Amino acid sequence: MSKVAVIIINYNTYQKTKKCIDILREKTTVDYHIYLLDNGSKNESLHELKRYYEEAEDVTLIASEENLGYARGNNKLLQRAMQDESQFAVIMNNDIFLMNNAIDLMIEDLQNDKDISFVGPHMVGTKGEIQLTAKHKSPDRWQYLCRETLIGRIFKKNQAEWLKWQEQQETKQDVYWLSGAIFAARMKDFEKIHFFDPFTFLYYEEYIIAEKSQNAQLRLQYEPDAKVLHQHGGSTKPGVNLLTRTENFKSELYFMRKYRHWKKSYQVLVFVIRVLETYIFWRKDPSCWKAWKSYVKFGVQELRKEP
Repeated sequence: MSKVAVIIINYNTYQKTKKCIDILREKTTVDYHIYLLDNGSKNESLHELKRYYEEAEDVTLIASEENLGYARGNNKLLQRAMQDESQFAVIMNNDIFLMNNAIDLMIEDLQNDKDISFVGPHMVGTKGEIQLTAKHKSPDRWQYLCRETLIGRIFKKNQAEWLKWQEQQETKQDVYWLSGAIFAARMKDFEKIHFFDPFTFLYYEEYIIAEKSQNAQLRLQYEPDAKVLHQHGGSTKPGVNLLTRTENFKSELYFMRKYRHWKKSYQVLVFVIRVLETYIFWRKDPSCWKAWKSYVKFGVQELRKEP
């Protein structure tokens, strides 16, 4: 099989998946094979994907009856790619559209430097704004609050530091963290850290990979010449989405406990901030109050559980 496995998950957005793959085919020249999972879509996605790709030589389409989430869904495809003896993997959201030969450039970095395990590209949004693709250092507790919560709206200098650093980089740089929207990996190194942590359903996979890679002394690299467009939020609904809010905090709490060993008092502080965010950001939504109460109840129950 091909040496590069491109891993893509579809959930209810087959049109974006098709556009993603069409552009990938146009921009990519390395020897690749696409592993595509329909992750329990509730619409006509599976039917349409079969129509497009069931006979395609460069695509292996797999259907899941349930939504496995990001981590377990990607792991399912990675295991299949491992069976096919792929040397490299490119994890890629279906709302990522290549702007140049980004995959070629990331794989070239991995081939040229055997000490590099993961590579991430330069990423922009639909309005041309720079999106955070890399974080050059691990945050302490205060930096985490400033950069990952609404506290950053007060201490804007701290929040903007990572983005400013990324904007100024013109050459390859080692980093602590890479965005999960798209990155390339050396398969044997990814396997060393057991791929994605299956506990998470959505969110915090990047921080967990960063911590596991740091513990295993694996290097992550930012490649500014590889450029992609990210149409963010393709599979999540606007407004108060209780599922995404609860899964976000569940994963965040898991990260704080297992990978950072932050104390209960800090965990409670983060949750209080998350509760305030839920109210402030979505208070005008008609479903806000009901969702807010459910979210508070969920968070209290999670905090009471033993790590």
